[in-house]
This record gives sequence, structure tokens and C-alpha cells, in this order.
Amino acid sequence: MAETSITINDVVFVVDCGKAKETSYDALNNTPCLLPSWISKAAARQVYCPSVLSKVKGSLKAPSPCITWGVRRQKGTCPSERRGRAGRVQSGECYHLYPRCVYDAFSDYQLPELLRTPLQSLCLQIKSLQLGSISEFLSRALQAPEPLSVQNAVEYLKIIGALDENENLTLLGRNLSVLPVEPKLGKMLILGAIFNCLDPIMTVVAGLSARDPFMMPFRQERKSAKAQFAARNYSDHLALVRAFEGWKDAERRQSSYEYCWRNFLSAQTLRAIDSLRKQFFFLLQDTGLVDHNPENCNRLSHDEHLIRAVICAGLFPGICSVVNKEKSVALKTMEDGQVLLYSVKVNSVFLRDSTGVSDSVLLLFGGNISRGGLDGHLKMLGGYLEFFMKPALADTYISLRRELEELIQNKLLDPKHDIQLHSDKLLSTVRLLVSEDQCDGRFVYGRRLPAPSKKATKEMPPGNTLESKKLAEKDAAGEALLWLRGENHSTSRDIDHMSHRQWLSPAPPPPRRSPTWTTSARKTSGRLTSPLRVPSPMQSALASVHVAWTRMIATASGDVIITNDGATILNKMELPSSPPLRCLSSSPSHRTPLLETVPPPSSSSPEPSSASVKYYSPMASTLPLSPTHSTRPHSRPSTFLTAMAIPIELTDRDSLVKSASTSLNSKVVSQYSTLLAPLAVDSVLSVVDPAKPEIVDLRDIKIVKKLGGTVDDTELVKGLVFDKKVSHASGGLTRVENAKIAVIQFQISPPKTDIEQSIVVSDYAQMDRILKEERQYILGMIKKIKATGCNVLLIQKSILRDAVTDLSLHYLAKAKILVVKDVERDDIEFITKTLNCLPIANIDHFRVEKMGYADLVEEASVGDGKIVKITGIKDMGRTTTVLVRGSNQLVLDEAERSLHDALCVVRCLVSKRFLIAGGGAPEIELSRQLGAWAKVLHGMEGYCVRSFAEALEVIPYTLAENAGLNPIAIVTELRNKHAQGEINAGINVRKGQITNILEENVVQPLLVSTSAITLATECVRMILKIDDIVTVR
Repeated sequence: MAETSITINDVVFVVDCGKAKETSYDALNNTPCLLPSWISKAAARQVYCPSVLSKVKGSLKAPSPCITWGVRRQKGTCPSERRGRAGRVQSGECYHLYPRCVYDAFSDYQLPELLRTPLQSLCLQIKSLQLGSISEFLSRALQAPEPLSVQNAVEYLKIIGALDENENLTLLGRNLSVLPVEPKLGKMLILGAIFNCLDPIMTVVAGLSARDPFMMPFRQERKSAKAQFAARNYSDHLALVRAFEGWKDAERRQSSYEYCWRNFLSAQTLRAIDSLRKQFFFLLQDTGLVDHNPENCNRLSHDEHLIRAVICAGLFPGICSVVNKEKSVALKTMEDGQVLLYSVKVNSVFLRDSTGVSDSVLLLFGGNISRGGLDGHLKMLGGYLEFFMKPALADTYISLRRELEELIQNKLLDPKHDIQLHSDKLLSTVRLLVSEDQCDGRFVYGRRLPAPSKKATKEMPPGNTLESKKLAEKDAAGEALLWLRGENHSTSRDIDHMSHRQWLSPAPPPPRRSPTWTTSARKTSGRLTSPLRVPSPMQSALASVHVAWTRMIATASGDVIITNDGATILNKMELPSSPPLRCLSSSPSHRTPLLETVPPPSSSSPEPSSASVKYYSPMASTLPLSPTHSTRPHSRPSTFLTAMAIPIELTDRDSLVKSASTSLNSKVVSQYSTLLAPLAVDSVLSVVDPAKPEIVDLRDIKIVKKLGGTVDDTELVKGLVFDKKVSHASGGLTRVENAKIAVIQFQISPPKTDIEQSIVVSDYAQMDRILKEERQYILGMIKKIKATGCNVLLIQKSILRDAVTDLSLHYLAKAKILVVKDVERDDIEFITKTLNCLPIANIDHFRVEKMGYADLVEEASVGDGKIVKITGIKDMGRTTTVLVRGSNQLVLDEAERSLHDALCVVRCLVSKRFLIAGGGAPEIELSRQLGAWAKVLHGMEGYCVRSFAEALEVIPYTLAENAGLNPIAIVTELRNKHAQGEINAGINVRKGQITNILEENVVQPLLVSTSAITLATECVRMILKIDDIVTVR
């Protein structure tokens, strides 16, 4: 019962006979094992009690003289004391009975963990600490491990690329040494981050680190439930990814319990996997391989073939080969010989958590490749795996493999290196190859996978007609490979269409050439025309709420987003070519001065950080090809726009509210603009520093989302709000007045070493002493905290060990200290700035002067959950908190985005206190002014300015088109109005005509248009300056 964690309420008497499961390591087979074994005498002494040999409660008499027994009766009423044994749910008794002959056969002490576990992680730590040779260092241990175990660990690290031939750490090894997981799982995480498919890989690694989430109450039903997640892709790992994503979707719909019950899944294990994923992401952030935006490292998370390749790279050399027979297939591994795919016999060796991979995946992402005796013969794992193909194809695989390894090394050397930007052709070719050469179910006789719904494509010259689609796909893959190498496409016919695994007639290999990725002269037009395709999916967003369409975005992870927010739509777009990516890279630059300012509806763009860049970039792309002629028109637009602007004052609150309200009219939650607009104005004005009123940091405004209620329940809180509840352990406090608050970054838990080790306890007295010292250690920390008068404790989340334990919470509750635990590290700066306090990193630095003070700290019920509010803060910093409510997750997310846009509008007006008309008025007026200026210029400069002016008309044209008006007639009339001196004339989409747009209160901040035009022009000038695209190593 204890080993299987089964709890039966009526079982209160438990007999322990001295058997336990112990982790061991088989050095001969290089395999860790979990085997039942006898405990040691040292462990037995903890429960051995001769004083009760004769009788226990009158029911147990002394045994016969030939056998003596050690008996100790244990009672327990606390679940944490007798978990899994007697007393878990009620009082019980536990008896430990050992025959004397069995006890005499016990070993004196448990085998040290160093001798019964794999040594790969320890070897990495030894090399990272620069302790010299691994074997020499371990030989100096009190009980040195077997030389064969050390040799196996070193060889394994060499195979996966963590150590070089001289046992020195590689770049991969240095990154693996800081990850607290097995090296193979750490490598999988690193490659998932490098190839931008991190989210599913984190799920796989977390699933392999935790227990199997698929439970087995009914074996056949459980197999059927798991099979539906596999989706005939022959991958346990992808089945785990789909099961976890389905659970996350169900959790958002608040139906996770029904989902787990229906699919035989363990909710506790899935929550553990979710927690591990978050820890992995923070660890990878520390390495620099990922940034704070998860979208950047998940751009290819939808590519299951690439995910399969990364799994292969991580689990290698755990490879099982497929031996095809006449009527069946056999599976064989290098160590165990023939194995089974599933557990069908009790004593059989079977595979678990396996994924089928193709030859191309193994050649590109597996171990080192060596050449065989014949041309086109490749070997892996010392000849255990052999591949036979055309010599040209073999050379191509080796060349691609070398380029992939260089790409990974460059990324590890410089984590900021964007592989999709610099190695787009290589990645496209590799993805094409691994998706074309699929694992087609060869290891299950008579079954085949359906053709995938989508394939990566590469335009190639038309070839000869082939008799089947499969041959055409192989032909296309061959042409793509040879195109990468710079060879003639016609030679791709040399690739055999029948199989990659067959003997071919010897032929001399082609001359070896390095891939040349330089562009030809005709690529220049592609750089100019490709940005024109960027705004196409977003043109319908350029309008007011009456005509703007809402987009439903389906992400790679299966999430659905309903929005017409330009930045959100743009961030979800996948643009493979470099010039559009350059346009996208301008969006963050545009956000920096504006902090995502959003102009009002019927204006020149739905969002400057997205739409303005996307529309102005194609405008500016009509400039002449020489970048030197695009400099002078770059500086004039700001002057023209400023001349037509209207100044405002911060004391004019009505104008600020009107501007913010207008920006919300095109949003999904526009009906709540009367609530959100004043809230946005009050939030920004509350964080404005009178000494520097033009500088406003929106990071000082914390937006907290809480599901439940409606958007009408959104409120501005002058203080702090935590989307969590306080600790209720041992009757902890939920309300504190006159609070003295401390923010700590240390752990209130027993200390643990950085390197795993085991402690041998010889008798029960020493065990009691250890427990007593742990209690004294924790109690001493809490006494120091209580001595300062602190009564509210905010504890930062820790991934190294428990930030706080049940015992700590018990003592804190007794000390009348309210505890809020698991505070995110990113929130510490905002919290300390709000409370006007300092974070405390060590218990020795706990001082009264580092604390903050507030009138009230309380836990409040909001919807179906709890929040913690801190109000009445003394000497509060210039920050504020907004609690956003919504009836479902889609509305809640859109309300947050809309509120953020309104905050950006007000912030923009604070930075530059001018308003200009919307409705296409600034663009058409700017076009008219530049056109007049172009007439006085000559030659190329005049043509450049005139082209720039004509391109600006795309904004009013698109606005009229989306409003259902005649764009040619409307833009012509608008141009005539401005020629007559009506500079505020714009498109009124409600009336369908040209009116004075200022009278309709359709305005936008001046900073929006000036920044959009400036940055968009800089973007295109940068593209024009690119003469060639060269990939460097």
C-alpha cells in the first residue's frame, strides 16, 4: 500500500516486513532500475524496539525461541506523519516485524546513492566546477563508484555532445550543467528553444520527469483513451502533448475534472507537469535562449515533424531499429536485442514512451554519422544502424548535418542569434525533408498513416510527370536539397524513388561544395514587394466599430483569440521572408516611444505599433531604389503634421477621457467605454511624476485579470491586488489592519545542499534530533521576523526548493503573520515600488526600515476565486493597480487589451500634448503638402517626394473601402476639400460622407502619426540599403 500510494480508509493496522523499492544502477546494461530490496540495519534500528517483544496490546505473544521479532507500535493522527500508512485518515497503528534470520542478513547501511544511480549529471557538475579529470575525482570518494559506471557516463555525454573527445565541456554541456534535469531531457529543452518549438517540448520533458498521467483503472478503456490522443502518429510523446493541451483548454472552461475522468488522466500529475513547465521556462530564460515573450520561442510549435526530430535528438541513443520480415516486423535495440512495442507479457522487455522517426530525422538529428565501405553507405552507432542511398544524397545529408550543428553552436554561443532570420533556407529545407520522409507506420504490419493535411512547400521549376504523388513528393524533396547545395535541379532525378534503404550501383560522388545562399539581382524586387503583403490580413481592422471586423485567431497550441486589435493580430502572423520580418521588427520599436498607443476609430490606423507600420511600410516602398534619395522627405512630415495639431492640457480631464473613449469605440468591449476610459485617465495621471510629466512608464500600472462577473465590475485599486489567496494552514489570518509588510526572497524551509547527497541515520534518537533541529531552525527564523513587528509576509516563489513548508506555515499562523506565498519574481519590483520598501534576500538582513506599511490587508472573494488586496499604503509609490473582470476568458483577455490601448492613448497625450484629426485627414493633408513641395524639387528627389505623397493615400482609400463606400470617389472628394483649405476634413464612416472630423470628436494623438511615419520610413530605407543577403558562420 505504501509503495503504490493506495489509501483505504478502513485499514488502520499496517505491518512492515522490511521490504522497500530502491533505485539501483546496472553498470553492465547501463540501465537504472527500481527493484524491491531489503532495508538496511541502520534503517531497521529506527523502528526496532525490544521493549515490546513479548506483547502488544495483549494480542501478540512472544514467538518461538528459534525466531525473534522486532516490534514497534506507531500511532499517527496527522496525514503528514503516516502518509501512505496507518493513520492517514484516522488514528492507526503500524507494526514493523523482522525475523532474526532476515535481520541478520540485512546490510549494515544502505548503499550510497553515488553507487546506485547514473553519473551523467554528476560528471557534468564536476566538469563545470573545473575539478579536473572525472575518473580521478570520483576515485577519491570514500566509496568510489565502479570504473565501468564512470566510463558509461563519460561515453554517454560524448555521444550527446556535452563533452568533447578530451572530456572538456562543450557549449551544449555548459548549458546542460545548469539545468536540474537529466542531460538527455536538458538537451531536448535546449533544442526546443533553439528551433522555436519550446511549448510541446517542455510538455514532453515534464511528462518524462513526472509520472505517467494516463491511469489504468480499466486497461482496455485506458488504451483507447490514449490512442485517441496519439491520432495514429505513433508517438506516446505527442499523445502526451495533446492530452495536456486538452486539459489546459478544459481548465480554462472550468471542466478539467470531467476531462480527466473521461480520458483516464490524473489531474494531480497534469498539474505537476504544468508546474514543471513553468520552472523550465524560467531556467531557460536565465540561460538567455528564450526571452519573456513565449510567442517568440513557439513560432514552429505547430510543426509536429520538427517536434519529432527534437525528441529524437534528445532521446538519442535510445534507438530501436525496425526489422521488416515477410509477414511481420521485429523491433531490436542495441543492448536488449528483440523487444516489444507494448507490454503483452509479464516478463517481456517492452518499450515505453516511444516515438516513431524516419531515416531523415535520424540522420539529421541523431548521433554522429560515419561513412561505410561503399559510396552512399552511412553508419551510425558503430554500424548498428546502416543507411544505403545514392552517393549524392549521402553527401547532402552530411552537408546538411554539418550546417545544422554549426547553426546550433552559433545559437549557443550567441543566444540573441535569430536562426529563422539568418538560416531561413536551411530550416525550410530541413523541415521539408523531415516532413516528406515520414514514419509511415512500418513497425505495425498492414497499417499506414494518412497523408498529412499540410506540407511545407518550395517553388521549383516544373519537372517531368510522375506516376504517383509519393514519387512527386520525393522528387520535390530531392530538388530542394540540391537547390540548397547550389547544384542543377535536373540532377535530382538521380535520387532513387523506391527507398532510401536499398543497395545502389556504385557511382563517383559529386564534387563537394559548400551551400551558397547569396541572392541574385532579381531578389531586389522581392524585398520591395513582400512588405506589400503584410497588411492584407488586417485591412478590415482599419475602421470604426460600425464597420470593423473582428478576427478569430487560432494559435498553434489550439487557443482561440477573438479580437480586432492590430498588435495582437500582427504578433500571431507567421512571415517567413526577411523584409516582412523587418517590418515586424519595427513594431517593438514603435511601441517603445508610444508604449502601444492606439488611435481612435476612423483614424489613420487601428494601432500604430502594428497597422501604421504595416500600411506606411508599403507606402514608403514606392521610393526609388537608391536609399540616398529617401532622406529629405523623411523629416518634413512631422513639421506638416505639427502645424495642423491642436494643443491640450492635462488639467482638461474631459478631453483626455474623450480621446481614450474614442479609442475604445472600435473594440469588442466598446459598450464599456464609459467605464474604461475614465479609469485609464485616472490610472495614467496617478503615476505621472510632476518633476518629469512627459515621462510615463506603463509598467507602473499593474493590470490584474480575474475571471467572473462582468466588465462593469472592473475597478481601480489604490494599492496592490494579488490573484491568489492567503495561506490558510493552521487557521492562518485572512485580514490584518495596520499591516507591517515585508517582501522576502529567501526560503523559510530547511536548507538543502546544491549537490544531492544522502544522510545515514544510525538510530531513532538521531532521527528525532534531525527533526528537532529542523523545527528549531525554522522557529528561529520566524522569531527574527516576529521581533521586527512584521505581520504580513509576501514570499517570492522559488524553483530551487520549497519557499515555505507546512511546518513554517503552521508557525507563522501561530505568530499571527498573514502569508501570501508564490509571488512571481517579475512582480517584486512593482510590489516594492508600491509599498516603498526593499526586498529582503536573507534572514540576517531583516530590518524594520525595509518594511512597508498599509492600513488594511485582506482576502476577498471575487467570483469563484479569491484575491488579496492591500490598501491604504503609507508613502505609496507612484503606481496603481487595475482589477479587470470578465464573464469568460475571451472577454477578459479582450478587455485587458482594450484597457491597455486606452492607457497608451492617454500616455501618448501626456508625452506630447497635441491632438490631430482622424478619418484619413492627416494622411491626405500630408500627401497634399508633400505633393506641393515635390513640384519645387527636381530630378530624383522630386520623384521620391511625389511617390511618398501618393503612397500616403492608401490609408483613406482603405478606410473608405472598409466602410462600404466608393474609395475612388471618396478619396477624390477628400482631396478636393483639403485643396480648398479644409484641413480637418475626414471620412465620416457613420454618415458615409466627408465632414469636419474634429466636430465628430474623431481625433488621435499627434505622436501616433509622426512616430508611425518616421519608423515606417526608416524600416523601408533599411530594406533599400540591403544589397545582398549573406549567411555567415
